[in-house]
Amino acid sequence: MAERKTQPKSEPTSSVNGAASRGRPRSMRAWKAVLDVATEILERDGYGALTVDAIAAGAGVSKATIYRWWSDKADVAMDAVLAAIESEIPVPDTGSLRKDLEQQLINVVDMLTKTSHGPAIAGLIAEIQSNERVGEAFRENFLRSRREAAFTVLRRGRERGELNKGIDFDVAVDSLYGPVYYRLLLGHQPLDRKFGKALLAQLCRGLLVDPKA
Repeated sequence: MAERKTQPKSEPTSSVNGAASRGRPRSMRAWKAVLDVATEILERDGYGALTVDAIAAGAGVSKATIYRWWSDKADVAMDAVLAAIESEIPVPDTGSLRKDLEQQLINVVDMLTKTSHGPAIAGLIAEIQSNERVGEAFRENFLRSRREAAFTVLRRGRERGELNKGIDFDVAVDSLYGPVYYRLLLGHQPLDRKFGKALLAQLCRGLLVDPKA
């Protein structure tokens, strides 16, 4: 698995394939320009409008430069999204498992619905259905960190005696976030804070010793 380096000190490195080029300040500026332009296109026009030609034109670099670091537009979108959301979903620690889960869930819902990241992530999820290389990178660089953040919250709740015995953490996290991505991808019902709070209230009946705590 390629190591992700969103802001490399010497070598621009893709989170998907690890392709690298010997680093110079000009290379770093070009790397950042590509990610900035990709983020702008995703925000303005969506994943479907993202092309290597458009990225190259907007960033003022050649297509060869982009292909030196990334294999295709999905690779660029992956790094652009990861760079943008890296600090947007902190792990809450309020002293209450229910409040921590609510804050974490609301942060994810807001990130997916109030920024450009939702459509971009939906596009990447669609891409990984036919691109295992991108799928592996998405699971490693995006999904794993999100799940570990949720596990951290659950572990703290278990240590405080708030969590029911025998709770499977993997199932709990899938139950919490699966419906969020279901609504993101299918759009059959609103994905908003009201839904997030209703989802959490229902799940807490099974997760928590005291669901109202």
